Amino acid sequence: MKKKLFFSFALALTLVLTAWTTSTLASPSRNNVSIAESSGAVSSEDTTIELVALDEHIPFECAPLSPLGAISTKQALIIDGTISYLYCTFDEPNIACELLRSEIPELLQFLKNEYSLPEFSYGTWSEYWGKSINMHEVPSNSADINQQAVVFNCFADIMCNATRNEEIIQYISARGPRDLSKLATMLPYTSDLPEDLEIRITPESRATAQIFNKSKGNSYAIRYAENPNIDGYGLTYTNILGIEVADCTNFVSQILESGDIKQHDYFPDAEKGWWHAKMESLHWYSNTWQRAHEFSGFMGRSDITQSLYTFSRNIAKDYFIALDFTGTGSFDHMGYIVQVGTYNTYNGKYYRDFKIAQHTSNYLDWVSKDINHWDDYDNVGKYCIVRKQ
Repeated sequence: MKKKLFFSFALALTLVLTAWTTSTLASPSRNNVSIAESSGAVSSEDTTIELVALDEHIPFECAPLSPLGAISTKQALIIDGTISYLYCTFDEPNIACELLRSEIPELLQFLKNEYSLPEFSYGTWSEYWGKSINMHEVPSNSADINQQAVVFNCFADIMCNATRNEEIIQYISARGPRDLSKLATMLPYTSDLPEDLEIRITPESRATAQIFNKSKGNSYAIRYAENPNIDGYGLTYTNILGIEVADCTNFVSQILESGDIKQHDYFPDAEKGWWHAKMESLHWYSNTWQRAHEFSGFMGRSDITQSLYTFSRNIAKDYFIALDFTGTGSFDHMGYIVQVGTYNTYNGKYYRDFKIAQHTSNYLDWVSKDINHWDDYDNVGKYCIVRKQ
């Protein structure tokens, strides 16, 4: 049976690939890291933060992107003497973009024809990607396009990492006090923080401290999974580029609120709290309300694993879950489990099936079904439980 092309989330990747590996980043102190350049240290509260360029870049390997050139981590923060690596990026993004053309020609041609797009280039790649993440089906003879979708979305993930790094640098460079808990949600989840800072940013009064009404949340998820509550909450757009609808985290935030979790309202400051506001026909959101990585960091992550089998053993009905497609350290997608099934071999993989309510793409279905591609990331990306109670 042909699978639907699932470009859901902020970055959607499909198909099972073999031999995906990522480098393991160590956790050295400042003294044993070779630093090429430092921006100088800044202080926030009782914490010193320094941005540094690494003299020796740390390679990141992703098999689908190997023809596109080197990917590496080039910068880090030093927070009270502890190294916190930033996101990996292409060493030569212009060349990577040109090489991509020959790796995914059928997909690019399909997008160009379907949406009357200009020629694919470094300047237009995001326009192509914006269309792809909301495209649900391709022609029946689309095996090549499905395979190429993985490459394209891996590429987009790495390209967006440059913007993620810029946001972090701008935040720590801004004048005035910085919210260290906000910084922690922006950094890769693979980054280390000083132990005392981990304690200081541990949520005690956030939404995590409230009791979630699972019955109400589950009912809301089922009702609005396939038909978004646009009047109540609007639609949100891609985390980084803001070019197309990417509503997955907005949806899980709605589920939380429907389950009697009160907002942490700092309107109109999008950098603080967890909130949504509607003024006439306009909707406003905090970053934690609409961005998967910030939401998961704010609410708390646990049980991170590459194994779908292990993940399926740990989850339960009414759990909020997150997915990192490429292992670069940023969670890209959110979902909500409305039902848990049985252990079996599905599509060649053994795990316990579970039914997910999600947006972008909008569906309510089992992981084992064709429309659902969470199983494609088994031993490829990483799964995570969010706000575990």
